[in-house]
Amino acid sequence: MDNVTDFWEEVSKLLVDTRHAVFYRLYYDDQGTALFYSMEDVPGNYIEIDVETFRANKTNIKVLDGKIVKINPAHTSKLVPSDQGTACHVDDVAVIVDANKENFKWVLKNYESDD
Repeated sequence: MDNVTDFWEEVSKLLVDTRHAVFYRLYYDDQGTALFYSMEDVPGNYIEIDVETFRANKTNIKVLDGKIVKINPAHTSKLVPSDQGTACHVDDVAVIVDANKENFKWVLKNYESDD
């Protein structure tokens, strides 16, 4: 019995503690717009959050002064002509064409307000 006890004592000395601290982060841009949630350490602006906030994974938020602020944007989108963007057929915006051919370019413009 001593050999078994000695064996497990020696094995326990060899085991490496693989546990590590778990953290939850919300990354955001310079304007405070939420970009993504992560448990990884990646470059960028972030705040530490709790697990409930992490699981909720809300996108209608901003980060202001290190705190999460809920926003209720009135969101509309519109295709507008542009020098850049997706090259479309001149008669049908739903048909994407080669940029070297005659085309009309469009971009999607988003309009948001906190109404």
